[in-house]
Amino acid sequence: IDMPDDTLWSCLLNVTIKDATGASISRLLHFTLEKVGGVASASAITTISTIGAIGANVFTFGIDTATNPDEHRINVTFTGGTYPDAFIINTSLQYQQNKTA
Repeated sequence: IDMPDDTLWSCLLNVTIKDATGASISRLLHFTLEKVGGVASASAITTISTIGAIGANVFTFGIDTATNPDEHRINVTFTGGTYPDAFIINTSLQYQQNKTA
C-alpha cells in the first residue's frame, strides 16, 4: 500500500480463508498504518473476532515495511498444516484516513 505522506490510517481487515474441503476461517483484524516523511510504520495487529477453523492450521498476519520502507505490505503465513496446501483468501480493507501534518 503506497499511502500519501503524512497520513494515518485506522484499518479494519476482514479476511475469509477457505481450503479445498470447504473448511473456512473468518477473522476481523484492527491495526493502524502511518507514513511520515516518506517512512512507513504500522501498529501491532489486534484480532477482534475469529469464526471457524481449518484443521490444525494457524494463520498469522503481519505488515512488512522493511522490504520497501515507504510502503506497507500485508502478509499472511500459516503453520500446523502440510505443505503445499491450497487456500482461497478473500479480503477487504476498510480504512479512515487522517492527515497528520
